Amino acid sequence: MPSWNNIIQTAQLGTEKRQLKPADMAPELQETVSITQSNPAIDREEQFLQSAALAFNYRQSGVLPATHSAPVITPAPPEESAYCSPIAHQALKDILLYESTGLLSLWLKLCAEKQLLARPEVLPVLLNTAMQQKALRPAIDACLGHRGKWLARFNEDWQFTSGLTDDELWETGSPQQRKQALLRAGHTDPEKAVAWLKDTWPKENAATRTELLKDLPAAFFETNLPWLESLLQEKSQKVKEEALKLLKRIPMSSVVQLYWNTIRHCVSIVTEKTMLGLSSKKVLQIKEPDAFDEQIFKTGIERNTSVDKNYLSADGMVIYQLAEYIPPHFWEAHLQEEPAVIFDLFLKNKTGEKLLSAMGMAAYRFGNEDWAPLFTKDDKRYFHDILPLLPQDLRERYMVKFFDIMPDGIIRFLTENQQEDWGMDITRSFMKYVANNHYHYNRGFYNKFIHLLPLKIAGELDSFSPDDDYSKRGWTEMAGHILQLLSLKGQTIQAFQSINH
Repeated sequence: MPSWNNIIQTAQLGTEKRQLKPADMAPELQETVSITQSNPAIDREEQFLQSAALAFNYRQSGVLPATHSAPVITPAPPEESAYCSPIAHQALKDILLYESTGLLSLWLKLCAEKQLLARPEVLPVLLNTAMQQKALRPAIDACLGHRGKWLARFNEDWQFTSGLTDDELWETGSPQQRKQALLRAGHTDPEKAVAWLKDTWPKENAATRTELLKDLPAAFFETNLPWLESLLQEKSQKVKEEALKLLKRIPMSSVVQLYWNTIRHCVSIVTEKTMLGLSSKKVLQIKEPDAFDEQIFKTGIERNTSVDKNYLSADGMVIYQLAEYIPPHFWEAHLQEEPAVIFDLFLKNKTGEKLLSAMGMAAYRFGNEDWAPLFTKDDKRYFHDILPLLPQDLRERYMVKFFDIMPDGIIRFLTENQQEDWGMDITRSFMKYVANNHYHYNRGFYNKFIHLLPLKIAGELDSFSPDDDYSKRGWTEMAGHILQLLSLKGQTIQAFQSINH
């Protein structure tokens, strides 16, 4: 409004230097201001104030009152699935009270399997839990129903899913969203995932390239080896390292082939006659090469490692490192024998016996389930890497056998890699150990992993009590907590068992 600007300027300069003129005001006010300005009974300051007051009231009379337009909130759409039973609902409330992520994941899994939904009363708590526990978000999302997704619209922190397709997330998502979209695409269509990478590669910096490659399954690139191998020419050392890790997991890659062509000439089967010369037997022969191909030392193989001369020589340690990246079926084709025969030949050879740990790592790296059970026959050494490849019953027998040697490593595997209930034998070994280490394996540990303990172990907890009084008191308190959690686990399972869909 120009007239108001003129009033402000006059106020800033003072009426001695500037006086309002009728022409400075709105046309509707000019006649009235002219009368005010020509009134000899008041001074200039009064004339200015009366003119300003007139303009202020004129402006106020033309202002429309503020209006508040609240957004129209549509009700949540009706649910298509049924809510869980009152018993299951109560079990969920108790689980949330105990803050047990293990039991919550079990409850969500059973609820989703029965195609049921969490009741509306607990939806805010579940959404808050999902906000803090990213790993639980997919399971929670499956039990929210339409009401839960409707409710999430009113809190930005609850909006975990963007509603965009993976193609859209790849184009516009955050770095984490793009990586997850890439992984999902790779499992369903590896060619598409690699095409995405090829397209975006020139646009990304070294840090982003490194993150995109990190932890990708090597299977993505089995039909795109030339492109992956071209990344070894990248300027960024970190990008080259990630590409090299992937190439070492692909049997036909140039790196694995280089290793194989280096090591296969060192190992052969020869026939030896027995002492009396009446019969013969096959034995493994391992010879160290006169020299190694220098290219292997440019791919992460170490030339000078810390060597125990009673274990392997320096060249033997190079062979050991190479053997970690040789797919087991290469040995079958090279030696023309079955896996069990080859394993026994290595076991009976002084050097070959020491290479078995490397071969166990290779069996794990290339997912060879045929070879994994062979390593359980070795009573002298424990091969931790083969655990994911063993059937559950054989795996647990193997872990029980070596539990005292590597308890913490076995417990870490049980909690991180096994989804089903543990068997009773491995659970007993676990309980015997943790009863004497209850400060390390505390309540938080059981809250997180109680869903893996079999319910039957509840009746045996007292039998694991330590001998000394101090430890016994601590275990008694811990056992009481475990019993409460196991009871709640039983209630959760029972709440969903009677429902058939």
